[in-house]
Amino acid sequence: MTHWLHFIGDNYKDDYRFILEARRNGITRNVPAQTARGFHYGDTVQLLRWKRGGKLVYAFAEMVVNQVTLPKELSDKVAEALKDRISIHYDPSPLHIDRDCGSYDICGTFTVEGDIDIPDIIKAAQEISKDEKFRCMVGGRLLKVYDTPIKFPGVKFTRGFQKGNYRDHIEDVKQIVGIENYRRK
Repeated sequence: MTHWLHFIGDNYKDDYRFILEARRNGITRNVPAQTARGFHYGDTVQLLRWKRGGKLVYAFAEMVVNQVTLPKELSDKVAEALKDRISIHYDPSPLHIDRDCGSYDICGTFTVEGDIDIPDIIKAAQEISKDEKFRCMVGGRLLKVYDTPIKFPGVKFTRGFQKGNYRDHIEDVKQIVGIENYRRK
């Protein structure tokens, strides 16, 4: 499993709006196919914000990756090409998704069972489309919302994904802690 960092853009005026939308519709992030080949089902993505006018970067939530989204015609062809390697259940239920950052219509969903992973799916999509550079979406569900945002000193803003997690960015701090009213039991 890989841990990723990803910045959420200014289309979301505050973290709360993003969290409400994520609970309602899940999370999808637009990525180049080559980037998507680095993802695996079960990877986690820490969702970051950057405060303009300052250098504060913080994580406010985390998602787990459980889907890859392709254009309908391509998803149908990929499922057909991989049907000998996996068990697939198809749900044709249409659904309109309207987000602060864009909207789209889900035409149907393939549920994948077997040992296939996102790199296999993207590789098949690249071979079928004959386009190594197409864009797709990597998505998932909200795994957790942090009670207190986690500061990320030294993380630079990027529109893409970065490998790593907050444990990589926590500075070891030496402390002296003062307490009162301690009673041993």
